[in-house]
Amino acid sequence: MKRLIILLSIAYITLISATAQTVDLFNREGKDIIPKEQFITFYKKDVAYLQTLDKKPIQKYTEYNITSNNGTSQYQISIGGFTPISEYDGYGYDFFEISYNGKRLIREWGYDPLWDVRLLTMNEDDRKHYIKVPLDDNSFALLFAGLVFDGDDDAGEMIIVVVNQDKATVVFDRPAFASAFTPTPNFAIEFTEKIDRKTIMLEGLEMPGEIIPAPNATKHKIWKEGNMLKYKKWN
Repeated sequence: MKRLIILLSIAYITLISATAQTVDLFNREGKDIIPKEQFITFYKKDVAYLQTLDKKPIQKYTEYNITSNNGTSQYQISIGGFTPISEYDGYGYDFFEISYNGKRLIREWGYDPLWDVRLLTMNEDDRKHYIKVPLDDNSFALLFAGLVFDGDDDAGEMIIVVVNQDKATVVFDRPAFASAFTPTPNFAIEFTEKIDRKTIMLEGLEMPGEIIPAPNATKHKIWKEGNMLKYKKWN
């Protein structure tokens, strides 16, 4: 019996270790950033349809200027959508662009409307549209966040783009609701892909309240290590 318990314990530890195995979020080949399919194919985005959106009249709401960590390369981040500027509320948007020396490197549309990053930084007052994570002198990651709608059990979209010199690559595009967040220089985010809501009482009625990680949901973590982003998940 004692031997059986020991063997079962070893098997359990092995299972947990395998589940929480750390992997690189992407690969590097020179200045090329190579995404991994499992991190970018959750949303079935219709590429042909998105190309038609690029041809429609769009509005750019806000532009930000950022630099590489060594200060030698300058980039512009633009956010925009179809809502007229006069009606734009300052938060929700449909796409973002990253440009370098006047050349557009990427335009990425959200699966649903995108938003500020408060659900990633766990700061209700955070109204920024992106999180920047320096990786090395020439490269950095940018995190963008999506809206959560009433009744959803999936977290909002989190898009991570790695910019390296004159290239920008999506390396992560999956749901994410933060349960822990550490800003740079020791960037790390823990999250679940499923959400739930606390129940509140309003005039004697039960109503959905604050968004929380779904009970028993798989936990995920992305963090900076050297010039890479690492990833693991566990139950």
